[in-house]
Amino acid sequence: MTVKLPPSWVGVELYRMSPPPAKKRCQSNEEDIREFKEYLTEKFGMIKKNDKAVCIFCSDTVVCRTSSVKRHFENVHKNLSHKTEEEQRELISRELSKTKTQAETFMNYISGRPSSNLVAASFEVSKVIAQHGKPLCDGEYIKEAWLECAPFLFDNFSEKKKIIQRIKDLPVSRKTVKDKILKLERNTAEQLIKDLSSCKFFSICVDENFCEHLNELNIKLQGSGKILDVMFWYIKAFEMKLKVFKRDVDNERFRYFPNLKRYISDLKDDRTDYKCLQKLFVNIIESTVWQFSTRFAKFRELEDTVKFIKFPDSIKMDELNLKMFSWIDMDDF
Repeated sequence: MTVKLPPSWVGVELYRMSPPPAKKRCQSNEEDIREFKEYLTEKFGMIKKNDKAVCIFCSDTVVCRTSSVKRHFENVHKNLSHKTEEEQRELISRELSKTKTQAETFMNYISGRPSSNLVAASFEVSKVIAQHGKPLCDGEYIKEAWLECAPFLFDNFSEKKKIIQRIKDLPVSRKTVKDKILKLERNTAEQLIKDLSSCKFFSICVDENFCEHLNELNIKLQGSGKILDVMFWYIKAFEMKLKVFKRDVDNERFRYFPNLKRYISDLKDDRTDYKCLQKLFVNIIESTVWQFSTRFAKFRELEDTVKFIKFPDSIKMDELNLKMFSWIDMDDF
C-alpha cells in the first residue's frame, strides 16, 4: 500500500534526510599560518618568542601571520616602511645587534657576581632619585613596585625566580640611597677636577646677552681720563645687576637672557635637563659675583677714601686709607 504524503511535508522530510552541509576547508593549514618564518625577521624586524612574533623596535607582540606582521610594520613604524629596502635591512640589522647585546648583558647580570651587580643597580636607582629630586625613601617603594610587576614581566623567563630574588636583595633603603648619592657627588666632582686639570685651556659657553653685559662694563672701565669714584660706582652697580640677574634666572623669567629663554623653552618636556641648565647658569652668575668681590677687593678698601675726593667734609682724615697714595706729598696736599 502506498502512502501519499501531503505536499507540505515533502520539504520537511527532505530537510531531515539531507546530510549537513560540509564545512569549507581552509586553503592553508592554521598551524602553517602561525609558524614563525625567518623572513619576518629579515623583512619586518620580528623575532620569535614562544608562539608570538615580537617587534625589535617597539617590543609589541604580533600573531605570526605575514599580514598581521606587515600591518604592524606599516602602521606603527611608518618612518621605516617608507625607507628603501637596503636602508630597512641596515636598520633591522643594527637593532638586532643591539637587542642581542642587551639580552647578553642582562643574562650576564643575572648569572654574574651578585654583590657587585647589586651595588651597581643600587647606584643607578639612587642616581635616578637624585636626578628627579625625589625623597631618599622612594627607593623602598620603587623596589616594592618592581616586586609586584616582576612576576608578570618575566613570566616566560627561565630565570624568573633568580630575577625576583635579585630584586629582593637590592639595597635601596633611605640610608643606602643617601650614601650612594653622596658617593656619586664626590665621584663626579673628582672626575671634573681631573678633566679640568688635564686641560691647558677650557672655555665656558654662556648666553651671549651675559657676555654683552660684561663687555658693556669693560668698555666703561677702559681708556684714560676715567675718574676713580665713577669707575668704583660702575663696579658696584654691576655687582647689584648680577644679583638681579641671579634672581631673574632663579624665578625662571629670563627677562635679561632672551637667548637662554629661547633655548631652555625647548627643554620643558625634559625637566631634568631644564633644571641642570638653569642651575649651571646660576652657578656661572654666582662665580662671576665671587670673582668680582675678589678682583676688586682693593677698591672696597678705598671706598671711604674715594668718597673723600668728592665729599671731603664727610670723612675724617684719621679714617682714610692713604697707603695707596704714598706717592702724594701730604704736607703739600
